Amino acid sequence: MEVVETVERTVLGVRDMHLKDNPTQGLHHLSTDIAALWPKIDHLLYLPILDVERPRCFYYYQGDGLDAIYNFTYKYMTLEHFLGQLARIRVSAPLAEALAGVYVQAWYPGNDPLTIFVDWHTKPHWTKFYSHSGRIAMWGRTMPGTKQLILNGLDGRYLGGWNYPIDMHMTHILVDLESALEHTLARQVACTVTDSEGCGLPLGKRYAEAERNYISVLPGEHTHYLADFVLEGC
Repeated sequence: MEVVETVERTVLGVRDMHLKDNPTQGLHHLSTDIAALWPKIDHLLYLPILDVERPRCFYYYQGDGLDAIYNFTYKYMTLEHFLGQLARIRVSAPLAEALAGVYVQAWYPGNDPLTIFVDWHTKPHWTKFYSHSGRIAMWGRTMPGTKQLILNGLDGRYLGGWNYPIDMHMTHILVDLESALEHTLARQVACTVTDSEGCGLPLGKRYAEAERNYISVLPGEHTHYLADFVLEGC
């Protein structure tokens, strides 16, 4: 799927641009050769498999999972600094767009218009610093966090994920994101499908103004027959 090559090319390309604009700034954990980059990335990728919730858990991690791959396990501060430097060079958006392009061509080769499925996930953050906060439903509390917008294609194929402020609403970004994706992927988006979070009238008006197509799952307490709807086009 060319994921490895895409990650290397994007991370190192953004890093080089950052160092060009900031020649005096050191990036110890990103300035080494490519062989030193993947162990850190893999440590982050394998967190769920190892039942490790976040990098801080590596303070006390004694498992053999990563040891079996690399013969060593990074500790918390190394991974924390690595994440901090990735954030400093602002690689997240370019990497998300690059990987979305790779995934789209892998799952849906060609130039046919795409049908995408959109869902929000509220992601809590554990931090000791002042941070933008909002309601985290699964924790039943207000705390720092972000909203992750996850895109999937037909058959649930993952296409990409983007972070937004925790009080962001689909009305604010979904139509613009579609247009940006069409430009990035060089593919038309035929239709976007949302769950009940996208069923409000404001989002419908935004789509109507943009002359774009979307489908929203109606809330469970309402039932409508197909004959109740008017088909206006393909």
